[in-house]
Amino acid sequence: MNTETTPGAPRLLNDDIVFADAYEDARASFLMLSEGAGAATQSHRHPTAVGIDGAPLFVDTAYFGPRDARKVLLSLSGVHGQEFYAGSAAQRRWIRSERWREVPDDLGILFVHALNPFGCAWFSRTTENNVDLNRNFIDHTKPHQKNPTYGELIPLLKLGAPSEKAFADFEKKMKGLEESIGVEKFRRAVMRGQYEHPEATAYGGVKPEWSNTLLRRIVTEHLGTAQFVGLIDWHTGIGPTDGTFIVCFHNPGEPAFDHVCDWWGKSNVEKSLSSFGEFEFRPDFSGLAFQGVRESLPNAEVIGAVIEFGTYSPEEVSRAILVDLWLRFDCPDPAGEDAAYWCAYMMERLWPQSPDWRNNCLRLSDDLYSRTVAGLAAL
Repeated sequence: MNTETTPGAPRLLNDDIVFADAYEDARASFLMLSEGAGAATQSHRHPTAVGIDGAPLFVDTAYFGPRDARKVLLSLSGVHGQEFYAGSAAQRRWIRSERWREVPDDLGILFVHALNPFGCAWFSRTTENNVDLNRNFIDHTKPHQKNPTYGELIPLLKLGAPSEKAFADFEKKMKGLEESIGVEKFRRAVMRGQYEHPEATAYGGVKPEWSNTLLRRIVTEHLGTAQFVGLIDWHTGIGPTDGTFIVCFHNPGEPAFDHVCDWWGKSNVEKSLSSFGEFEFRPDFSGLAFQGVRESLPNAEVIGAVIEFGTYSPEEVSRAILVDLWLRFDCPDPAGEDAAYWCAYMMERLWPQSPDWRNNCLRLSDDLYSRTVAGLAAL
């Protein structure tokens, strides 16, 4: 890829932040690195939401390579706000290490940074409307699917104040509800999402979120001429603590399934068909950003997956999601010490502080980016 540094652009500083713990730092670093590398950048300001300090929020993009590329790697970070920090670090590490210089001249790279900027800035899984963005990419002109099983879960989500006892009580009640409904039916319902309870988890909303509409516009504008798009949507919280978990939505027999198996390893991809963390099946997700990208590019073959960096046990990650809900709706003093403590507790389970864990994320992301670029180049 022949990309020259723009005259006057910021140089890449040795002390650049790779492991940011605040949205503002991650954004400043992403823009500095992208502009310093000569990428074409765009910033999209959120029309209503602001950060904790009242500052505006943005989704930023960086594009490397020819604008009419037939093959493009698309990388998303920040679909879920707390999980943004690992994805952002992976994107910025790739730019900082000048991997764009090694990409074939006819291949494009598009990074979408902080797709859910409210969640990224406020350390929340969801958008400004408490919408899980990865349940929002459905056709909202049609009746929303019912999920009555999820309704039985709603009363259990209110913890009161978070505590070890509250978590244990929740898990005990969840286990009992699961046994009464049936394990597979219950877990499918939990993962599928719901569209009736706006103050609960996995809420998909009643209309397209701003971030939904923006992503569709971004990919249509930047990738309209692409024939092959390799998509990596970075997340955290599922899988082994020292590895990744590939949530592949292609079915065996589809060409795209064969491609991801070739790129990332057949055994790694097949894990998401037979198991999902502790689950013995692949959940029936609806409203994924992956599905929105594919719908927006009807003339392209979209090949990819959600890629999760494992953090803690499923129980610990579930506790973090409950804390997120408490902070959002039930915390009596959002600026108090209890809120700060539980926010740190939550973030540790989705963006661990361990330097070894964070550096391992970079190593894994470098490898996956390289494999995806090589796979696209071979098409």
